[in-house]
Amino acid sequence: MTPDGWNRFRRAASAGRLTLQDTVSDSRRPVVLVADDSAQIQLTIRREFEEHGWDIIAAHDGESALQLGLSEDIDAAVLDLMMPGRTGPEVLHGWREAGRTFPVLVLSAMQDEERVVGLLEFGAVDYIRKPFNVRELAARVTNWLPSSGG
Repeated sequence: MTPDGWNRFRRAASAGRLTLQDTVSDSRRPVVLVADDSAQIQLTIRREFEEHGWDIIAAHDGESALQLGLSEDIDAAVLDLMMPGRTGPEVLHGWREAGRTFPVLVLSAMQDEERVVGLLEFGAVDYIRKPFNVRELAARVTNWLPSSGG
């Protein structure tokens, strides 16, 4: 996200309009990073998200999720908390410390309320527990990607 896009996003967020309307270019499809070590979950999410017209970048471990989030032009991420290499919280911290500000939706079977609240306070925008409904997940991502036509 460009600095100008981030400023528009922050202004919209402070006004109660929490979307990426001004930060996703109309000339390209939104890009969503899906980081989960389960091949089945990756496939399920990919199928649903592609139906929404989103480009998907997949990461199957924490280290690749961190690197992709730092190097690719990501509009949003779905991040599992328990992955090999680096955990979801380590990945989120790495992105935020590097100045990456795209919305991150946390996906996990973890039910530790303190940890979830900590991630939300650190910059995750939402949390969904496994098992989950993929249509609900897509609807939540759509809230952050209104230009996707969803």
